[in-house]
Amino acid sequence: MNNLVLIFIGGGLGSITRYGLGTFIGKQVNSIFPWGTLTANVFASFILGLLAGFIFQRQGEFETQRMIIGIGFCGGFSTFSTFSLEIFEMIRNGNAMMAILYVVGSVVASLLAFWAAHLLLRGA
Repeated sequence: MNNLVLIFIGGGLGSITRYGLGTFIGKQVNSIFPWGTLTANVFASFILGLLAGFIFQRQGEFETQRMIIGIGFCGGFSTFSTFSLEIFEMIRNGNAMMAILYVVGSVVASLLAFWAAHLLLRGA
């Protein structure tokens, strides 16, 4: 099966799961804190960590599962899981400073981009 189709299927399932989890947790917990998003980010990071420890160590053997679960499902469920994997790899490869810069830079740049887009649309 085409890799794009596998990623599409996994991504759709991940997005639906994220929505369902967020809705479920939102009904269980009456809080302004985004518990659903936090749970999705942590759970997706855990799943991708399992894949990194098992599937990714066996290059080529589980390519279909890597496409559906690792890239598709975890990507649709939470891109934070990929962010976590990239940071882990940087630290594991001895690039702790790069990892710190990546974390800070990603958060700051993303917030600034969001804010800029919000201001742009408010002015329009």
